[in-house]
Amino acid sequence: MWPGNFPDPAATVAALLRGVRPGGTVALLSSGYYRATFLPGHARLELLVRLASFRRWNLPADGPHHHDRALAWLLAAGATDTTVRVFPRTGFANEPAVAAYLTGTVWPELRASAAEQGREVGLTDDDLADLTTPGDSRHAPAQPGHHIVQPAVLVTGRRPA
Repeated sequence: MWPGNFPDPAATVAALLRGVRPGGTVALLSSGYYRATFLPGHARLELLVRLASFRRWNLPADGPHHHDRALAWLLAAGATDTTVRVFPRTGFANEPAVAAYLTGTVWPELRASAAEQGREVGLTDDDLADLTTPGDSRHAPAQPGHHIVQPAVLVTGRRPA
């Protein structure tokens, strides 16, 4: 579930819970680079780039519509037996699938977000230089030991019997 797809994610989750049979389960899965560590060793830059992407896509950076609120939405809807499970994946930039994901999906989005919204969130010229084109020596994924840790978070709750 991506809250940006719903004007009121809490109401949507409540409707989902009402829509399952008593004792039935609602499961909400959230993953993606908004949860990932994709710039290890560059925590401030990673945070600012993520904020620039939130702004570019008009997503909530915090508050009641933020995707990390899934458990709160289920609890507010009256769910019981709630759980939160994390399924991490770690990959290295020298792995073809990880490199393809970073260069084909993550970096184009984050560079565009930094270019459009970076100044508004506090990115400097030096920060922007670290987000250069793949293959450039300043490109963060070109640094030795670069890796990505991307968790998927599964939140579940049952409709009371």
